[in-house]
Amino acid sequence: MGMKKRCQVSLEYMLMVGFTLLLIIPIVMIYGSEKQAISDQVSFSQASQIATKITDSVETVYYLGKPSQTTIRVYFPQNIDEMIISDNEVVIRLNVGNTITEAVSISQVNMSGNLDVGPGIHEILIIAEDEYVNITEK
Repeated sequence: MGMKKRCQVSLEYMLMVGFTLLLIIPIVMIYGSEKQAISDQVSFSQASQIATKITDSVETVYYLGKPSQTTIRVYFPQNIDEMIISDNEVVIRLNVGNTITEAVSISQVNMSGNLDVGPGIHEILIIAEDEYVNITEK
């Protein structure tokens, strides 16, 4: 009789563990996918803020005149693939999930420049020239 009781306890224990795993595994999977989606949204928001901050600073420096310059500090997220600064727009291409997404900011001022897109904090030097604004990394 004692052996039958132990087998029943073991079986009940295994059923409880199995049921618990059936509940935990989907929760962990949902958590992982939601975490990635939120991370992608944050990266896109950061890229949009960078593009807007650059164009706002470009317009300010341009309207102040040629010897004017300013430095801005921005944080580049890890998934920036490319940054294009030409004519009157800043385009930041991000790898979000399995797709390429663009954060764009348009200015009233012509600008040119080239920035490193590595992740981390960047100091960007914005200098007014005669007909355009030059953007470089400090």
